[in-house]
Amino acid sequence: MAEYHKLFNNYDKFDGVNNVTTLNENAGKEKVKLDKKIIDLLNEGKKWYKETDGDINICYGRVLKIWLDHREAALEDEKNAKLPSEDQLKEAGKHKNIDVLEIDEKNQTAYINDKEVQVDIGGIGKGYATELIKDELIEKGLKSGILSVGGDVAIIGENPTRKDGNFKIAVQDPSLSEEHPYSSIVAIKNTSLVTSGDYQRYFEIDGKRYHHIIDPSTNYPSTNFKSVSVMTDDIAKADALSTALFIKNLEEGKKLAKKYKVEAYWIDQDGNTFKTE
Repeated sequence: MAEYHKLFNNYDKFDGVNNVTTLNENAGKEKVKLDKKIIDLLNEGKKWYKETDGDINICYGRVLKIWLDHREAALEDEKNAKLPSEDQLKEAGKHKNIDVLEIDEKNQTAYINDKEVQVDIGGIGKGYATELIKDELIEKGLKSGILSVGGDVAIIGENPTRKDGNFKIAVQDPSLSEEHPYSSIVAIKNTSLVTSGDYQRYFEIDGKRYHHIIDPSTNYPSTNFKSVSVMTDDIAKADALSTALFIKNLEEGKKLAKKYKVEAYWIDQDGNTFKTE
């Protein structure tokens, strides 16, 4: 996990490591030699851009960084919390063309062909790294276990302590009330469950919540849902789809879930719940 944290990081630098931050620093300057795992992740990002009609865009980093900076400032000094300006978001939102990310698999290099574009793999990186770790653990002989990585849960095999082999995984209630800690409990084995929600990384202004999942069509946090959970064997897929389904409306989300044969569970702003069949 520490290795992937360094490789996939798009905010911090580490000695002797070319990572996504290195790629961003060289935007419009030169090609960067990268580890194959990063090249594969960038290709994965391009794939999800097409599959989600641009709702997941790893070249949307300029706007995401503005929201991150405002969130961090607000958490440090709540009284002076403020929103990004409309002009700032509009200007940054112009620089999100995924086609400027050029990937050369043969030479294992990548290049951002526009100095204004920044890569941010936040929507897919955690699940992607967890899937790689899961595969490695299985390869090394792990028969049963849970990998829990901040809202992303990958289950290897069956629960050895229960006859039915199921692990019970709780989906947090977005209200975070002590009386209703969970909105759902699923009994599953040998699969993955990922939840995207608006209740962990956010700041508030005048009682309104501004969270970290930004809709590229508006440059503002998506307001369709409070929580979306996706269940499927591949946690990288579950991670990407939970983000996409959080941004899309219910009808579009159900179509995408059906296309990928995943199970999904939505909780809207009023606490209504919706599920795939």
